[in-house]
Amino acid sequence: MTDFPTENDDSDSHPPEEQTDHQDVSFHDIPDHFFSALTNRRRRCVIAYLSNTSSNSATMQELVEDIAARENDNKTDSFNEIEITLFHHHLPKLADIGLVEFDKRSETIRYRDDPRVESLLTHFQS
Repeated sequence: MTDFPTENDDSDSHPPEEQTDHQDVSFHDIPDHFFSALTNRRRRCVIAYLSNTSSNSATMQELVEDIAARENDNKTDSFNEIEITLFHHHLPKLADIGLVEFDKRSETIRYRDDPRVESLLTHFQS
């Protein structure tokens, strides 16, 4: 039986894998570090938001507002907590595996489109 990574499992970063053009992606085609990264709801929200924008990019403020709305928690304290966790934890993890580019100076995030992730997200719809 296969153990799935927990939400807090952030062990070993892995280098980005080569992207595939295949639309029909099976679970066997998806690297384990993608599964690990997408076990966290906020990281799934980031990818879902970015993949639904025309430019595949957003500002930190846009992501924070979207996540707060999804969590039904539009309090200032929540905005700050969301921004801190995105900036210091979630976005660097997504960047380490090559799913996003995160410019800390401009606080701009760009999704690096990957059909394997799109396929995986359909199974994780939150």
